[in-house]
Amino acid sequence: MELDHNNTIDKLKRYLIRHGYPKESLALEFKMGRYRVDLAVIDPSLNIPVQIFEIKTDEKFLDQGIGQARRFRSELNRMGKLDVPIYLVFPKKEEPGFKIINVDKYSKEVQDIDLSSTDLSMLDYNLQKTGRISEKISETSDKREDTADHFKYTCWILGVIVSILFLLDYFGKMPFEISKIPLLVIAIGLFLMPYGSKLKLIGMEFERLKQSK
Repeated sequence: MELDHNNTIDKLKRYLIRHGYPKESLALEFKMGRYRVDLAVIDPSLNIPVQIFEIKTDEKFLDQGIGQARRFRSELNRMGKLDVPIYLVFPKKEEPGFKIINVDKYSKEVQDIDLSSTDLSMLDYNLQKTGRISEKISETSDKREDTADHFKYTCWILGVIVSILFLLDYFGKMPFEISKIPLLVIAIGLFLMPYGSKLKLIGMEFERLKQSK
């Protein structure tokens, strides 16, 4: 059974390489959160999964494979917004030596991929990679907007607090020593610093993703 598993992986790898997949994009036992997948197609520069192939030695394990695919999907959702296609692969006597089944992300339905078809966009590396990077860019853009919004609201709240302190001082309700102003400025700077660092990191990731695309 282990031999069948390894043979199927070898045949699948050779097939994908023949169809334009870079060797370095094929990662065996790829760690994805809490799980490891048999074969993941990744973007080597970003180390993000582009497609996932789980190998089964017999079609009697189809339901088991669907269960695994659903767990992988849940883990992907937990990790981010990547809509990674998940396939089950079974050995087959006819060429190329295996069959590939696409597991629908919304249900338990499965679809055989016709490897003899001229339209194999599902197995087009560049097309699939561009799709995952676009999703990652969208996710990073959302993060940047959320962080910028939090930064804006925090600045507004701090501005209101400082204004109230100065008004209280002006009307003699709560005298504020001039010597404490530098401490107030330092405190505000320390409070806002994490936002600046986070925005910078998100911006760097955003540019890296755009260059990879």
